[in-house]
Amino acid sequence: MFDIGFLYGIVASVAMILIILIYTRAKATKYKELIDKEFCKILLFFSAFCFVDMVWGLLTSSAIQNSRLSYVVFTYGFHLFSAFSAFMWAGYAIYYIKAEGTLKTVLNIFRYTFISIQITVLASNIWTGIFFAIDENSVYKPYKLRNFMFFLQFAYYFILILYSLYMLLKSKKQQKPIIVYLKTAVFSTVPFFFGIGQMLLPDAPMYSLGFMVSAFLIYSFNITDQREQYAKRILREENSKLSSILSGVSGDYHGLYYVDMETNKFEIYNKHENDDSIDILYGFDFFVERENAIASDIHPDDRRLVLKMLDKNHIKKELENKRSYNFNYRIKVGDDYRYYMTKIIKPIEELGEHVIIGVFDDDERVREEIEKQNEIKEAMKAAETANKAKTEFLFN
Repeated sequence: MFDIGFLYGIVASVAMILIILIYTRAKATKYKELIDKEFCKILLFFSAFCFVDMVWGLLTSSAIQNSRLSYVVFTYGFHLFSAFSAFMWAGYAIYYIKAEGTLKTVLNIFRYTFISIQITVLASNIWTGIFFAIDENSVYKPYKLRNFMFFLQFAYYFILILYSLYMLLKSKKQQKPIIVYLKTAVFSTVPFFFGIGQMLLPDAPMYSLGFMVSAFLIYSFNITDQREQYAKRILREENSKLSSILSGVSGDYHGLYYVDMETNKFEIYNKHENDDSIDILYGFDFFVERENAIASDIHPDDRRLVLKMLDKNHIKKELENKRSYNFNYRIKVGDDYRYYMTKIIKPIEELGEHVIIGVFDDDERVREEIEKQNEIKEAMKAAETANKAKTEFLFN
């Protein structure tokens, strides 16, 4: 004869193992602040329910010796954990749709009212036996009030499904994002129908299967959201890293360009004046825009030099046998001209045909150098004048 109880326990145990695996995957991230802690909580309740459901099924098996007391305990445990799992599920859905204010209060009133009724009825069954009974042969006998208990659990899901569908239609008319309500409607429908299956097929672990499928659904939704957050987090980290590198290279850089020498496309990295954050802008042709900038900003005496040094063929030739080169020129800033230095760097070979072009404010250094050169010229001129006077004196 086919052992229904043993099969029931095996299926529930598989559901429990898979839920635990989902829990470990949900927790496995180096960005701990991105972990959905509320989701992890309901996974723990789901796995606890599946464990109780597994033991309850195995205790009904003819292949396993059990006492009536253990069967009674796990029967009460089955109904208690199923009630609390539905309660926690509703709480997660409220959290997921980010309910606030009056809406959150009303939904929580429903939650706590339903769980209070379920616990009261379950506790009263100990001495009234109006919910279910277990005879001397450890045979489970459900009564009509058992269906009422299930209906209370279905009410959690049904209210959330109706609310999600209502908000879905409302958001669609207002052209607002609807994905959150759509997801909530979907993952609330799953335990609703599996719960009906548990009520109609008490010999099948429908609730455990429902919680397992629900956990997979929410995990798939969450992992999509988490990937988007990963991308944003990595972008912020790279931005911060780039800012630190640029600040280390120079505290007063004017701009940094990353140029693709094959397509001429480029990226501009600009640092904010008030902090170390970075703005990234994109352009289509560096060499065309270079000519426009030279015509408007560069000192007339330096334009030919800049055109030559930033010519595409010249850059390739200069970087054939060395990693970088640089030059100075003057840029108009306000009503005056300041000296800037442009440095062209060939990055690592793995980046392909790209160059990094950094523009730095070099005014102070250049002017100091010019002043030193002028002092040297004045000293040499004075020495030459003195030497000439000495020669004339000796000649006379």
